[in-house]
Amino acid sequence: MSDSITSSLTAFRRTGNPLLLARAALISLRQGRIPEIVRSAVREVFMHPSEVSGEINDWRSILKEIDPKLGHTFTREGLCEMFGGEFAQLPGDFQGTRWSCILFQKGYTLVGEYFEGKRVFLVRPDSCKVGEHYLGEPDVRHIHSIIESDRGILVSTGDARKALDQWQIRAGNPVFEKRIRKHSAGFTAAATAGERVYLGTDFSSRPNWIETLSGKKIPFPAKAYRCYTEAMQTIENRYVVSVNKNMLSGGVKVCSIFDSQEDRFVFCRGGMDGTKQIDSLLAPLSRG
Repeated sequence: MSDSITSSLTAFRRTGNPLLLARAALISLRQGRIPEIVRSAVREVFMHPSEVSGEINDWRSILKEIDPKLGHTFTREGLCEMFGGEFAQLPGDFQGTRWSCILFQKGYTLVGEYFEGKRVFLVRPDSCKVGEHYLGEPDVRHIHSIIESDRGILVSTGDARKALDQWQIRAGNPVFEKRIRKHSAGFTAAATAGERVYLGTDFSSRPNWIETLSGKKIPFPAKAYRCYTEAMQTIENRYVVSVNKNMLSGGVKVCSIFDSQEDRFVFCRGGMDGTKQIDSLLAPLSRG
């Protein structure tokens, strides 16, 4: 959801003013979001939160492996400070990015623009090539995530157009190739475990899940179910750690661990009844 829709719904929950709910509905209609909301309503009926089974005993050691920058957003200057001076090659009007929109490859880095930007940059120590495909798509507001797969480079977009696209590098340039998914695919996080790509959904106060490229949907456990996926990271090429965030409840975070070998969630903590605890677990995320 865009900030204006989210802020309207948050204010409605706080005040009960029906005009705020009507405003959110009007914005959704203008942005062509009604089909997406209808699909979410269907999932409310047929999709239910996953159980957390066989909770693992070494979850603390797994969480200790989380990248301290997981979930962060970055300015151009922040990228240079964190990752190196080659990001000074980004243009001066660069709108910033998020952790899930940075793909480090051998010899270059791909960066998807966030906030109010939607370009894809291929950055090298001495150059920066720009993919401007989305400038011609008014319903794409920004890039949500970028990940490599055996199909090529997968780019997810938001917000009105939640799409999943395939890109390639040709003659040293980032090039849009084709659209893989047109709807409900604005995945805000992605991770690879084993030979599978896992993608996390972006729905505030609606069902959320992890999805594979084959289309299999694995609903998040109850505490994370209505929280959008802020970031994902793979540990030991097996465990997919997801950090989910509830934008309608003050930014409460939930952390879950999905075991890709066992195909099940083995850990989920946080939410309204465990915020302080999960903030302590995720303390490294606030550094840097």
